[in-house]
Amino acid sequence: MNKKKNASKIPFKDYIITIITATIIVFSVAFCFQLELLYRCEKIVNFEELSLKNLSEFFSIGQLEKLIEKNPENVIAHIKLANLYAKLNENTKANQYYQKALVLSQRADYILYCYAVFAAKNNMLNTATTLAEEIRANNAKTYEYRATIYEAIGDKLTQEKHFEGANKAYQVAHKYAKNIKNKKLAKKIQEKFALSYTKTADDHIIEGRVDDAIIDLKNSLKILQNPTARYKLALIYKESDPKTSERFMSKVLRENPYLVNPFIYNSLLNELYRIANIINNDGDINYYSMQLKKFKKIIAKAYLFKKDVTIDNPRIYCEKKFKSKEEKYFLKFDIKNNTDSNITDLFFDIQIISNSKTFEIEKQLITKINQLIHYDEPKTLDVEIDDEFKLHDIQKNNDIYAKFYCKKAKKAPWTLITIQKINI
Repeated sequence: MNKKKNASKIPFKDYIITIITATIIVFSVAFCFQLELLYRCEKIVNFEELSLKNLSEFFSIGQLEKLIEKNPENVIAHIKLANLYAKLNENTKANQYYQKALVLSQRADYILYCYAVFAAKNNMLNTATTLAEEIRANNAKTYEYRATIYEAIGDKLTQEKHFEGANKAYQVAHKYAKNIKNKKLAKKIQEKFALSYTKTADDHIIEGRVDDAIIDLKNSLKILQNPTARYKLALIYKESDPKTSERFMSKVLRENPYLVNPFIYNSLLNELYRIANIINNDGDINYYSMQLKKFKKIIAKAYLFKKDVTIDNPRIYCEKKFKSKEEKYFLKFDIKNNTDSNITDLFFDIQIISNSKTFEIEKQLITKINQLIHYDEPKTLDVEIDDEFKLHDIQKNNDIYAKFYCKKAKKAPWTLITIQKINI
């Protein structure tokens, strides 16, 4: 009997262990449930912020309208439908759904952002500004919302050629962009802000407000060291302060030689060199002499002038493919290097014109491996013509001409070397 009573009694220690274990299990379940909720909320947030391209992949307009019929309070369906209509340029419908989404969401930050961007793109600039400033939270994400809204306002004003207004919008966008995590967006806004100052400067120059243009361009350089603003300053200073002009232009020449007009810079250097000789300023004489030598090297490397190469004797010949009746046409021509150095890169844009039809060949034919040696015998080059050329009815009595454009680098401007009749 005593043994049974003892067996039915559970020690107090075991009760404590049981209670602690049960508590841990309850808390673990609750924690897991909380994590699941957080995960789902994160999914919802991310889902709300999908790009317009992705939105259209998940839901069609018809599906979204059915969702709204079943649940008229569905904020996400309203904003997605508004975004889709905006993408399709059905702005009246988009505007209605944006306004409904604002009411249903109690003017949530994300909805304010979506509607503001739409408003900016559709020239409702006061509405866009009001919505941007209504965004309540202050964090990296909402700063990005505001930066994007003001960027869209700046873009619209730029499109309308209201550069001064665009400049002010980009200034606000840039202020918010400093606090965002999206560095690519921040960089893009910075570039647009700097460029807007150069466009405002252009307007001021047209209006005769040169001093204001100088301030604009210097502000542009404070935001971003861009060669466009620096070159515009060089052109402004060319008459009033040629030395300052030369300093700006020489820097631009190193940054982007194709932005500088070589004839303007050459005349500026020669004039400064001439003045230095008149007043016997040895320092300036040495400096501008050295700048002229550097300039010639840069120009020789970057630009191709019409007399630098000679192209002669263009002719077309035909070859049949191996074990086939198909014919291939080739253009052959002779080219000579007239400069005092080897040409290691030469790009060609050759336009073959026959009976009002044009066949274009764009190709790099001179490389470091296949250089054009200076003052050497002419080199013969040949290049295959597009397959469509063989379908054209070529007759020997038809006049066929070729225009030869060349350049030394991909970013360089094309130079028309010659227009010649082709022998067949």
